[in-house]
Amino acid sequence: MNKNKIKQLMDRARADECPAAPPDFVEDTLRMACAQVVVATPALPSINHQLNSLFSRVSLACLSIIILAFMLDWGLTAAGFPQPDDGASQVTAQSLFSTDEM
Repeated sequence: MNKNKIKQLMDRARADECPAAPPDFVEDTLRMACAQVVVATPALPSINHQLNSLFSRVSLACLSIIILAFMLDWGLTAAGFPQPDDGASQVTAQSLFSTDEM
């Protein structure tokens, strides 16, 4: 824009009246500012929802595998099968706490 057009635009803007606010603008603004907004805390998402957001098609399969692993561990422990790390802990205990001197 050239300077004459800018000057003409500014002169017209100064000549126009400012838009008037509604008569109850102040009261409405104060009422909205003072109103207490109740913010509900969102519920924690379930493990299935978290897995579904990460892996859209395999969340049910992942959850099934996790549940199966827990059930298998619980069942084998109840049946008296040794844990996989029992052998390693026994060897470690024997080597650390042995009374035999070499």
